[in-house]
Amino acid sequence: MSSDVAHFSHLVNGLPLGTYQRDVIMSRYVPLMIGAEHAYARSCAAYITSTLIITVASVVIVALIPLDKMAGLNTSVIFWINFSFSVALALANKFMHAFSVGQKYIFRKIYLEKLRSEGWAFVSGTDKYSGIDIDTRFTLFCSRIEHLKIKSLEIESTGSSPNDMIAAGPADAHTDVPADIPADVPADTPTDIPAVPATTAINSNNDEIINIDNEVDRDNIDIFTTKK
Repeated sequence: MSSDVAHFSHLVNGLPLGTYQRDVIMSRYVPLMIGAEHAYARSCAAYITSTLIITVASVVIVALIPLDKMAGLNTSVIFWINFSFSVALALANKFMHAFSVGQKYIFRKIYLEKLRSEGWAFVSGTDKYSGIDIDTRFTLFCSRIEHLKIKSLEIESTGSSPNDMIAAGPADAHTDVPADIPADVPADTPTDIPAVPATTAINSNNDEIINIDNEVDRDNIDIFTTKK
């Protein structure tokens, strides 16, 4: 278990969560974190090894080409060294492209950091978890973690770009609804109707002024006319 997972587990034990909620987090989120860390470590090792082989082999092959033509050198040895590095270069390059090593390395790094960020936001009550009670926070956390997991499976299975993981925003399970709005009001009903400003109407002869108070219903006022 990494230090991040250990610290997260310690902080979760200090939150006012129920036993069931704590068990859900420890049996779902923690294994996801550990699995993501191991997957990233494997991808990192494969990416660094393949990149190192390609870089070294490319330099050695170019450096050995002039030596193969110089007199007094054992050209057979140089030939076989050059041949060996050429094979290693071809295999490493094929391995990189066939298994999308570079793409998986970037994707798994992004996925791991998203899981870490989500966990620390949950225990600290920041970002999407600020200003809500612990039960709502727990529900939102579970929803966002599952969304990240499903999205990661879709991207890795279809071979999509790692940018799709960056753009992936977990669906929010919490929305701020004003308390004074009845539950049966349709969702598309505007709630931010601006106040009617004070209006002044002047008749055509400019000899009489009508002041309209803010509390007058604008819809019931059609035309203001004044006859002299």
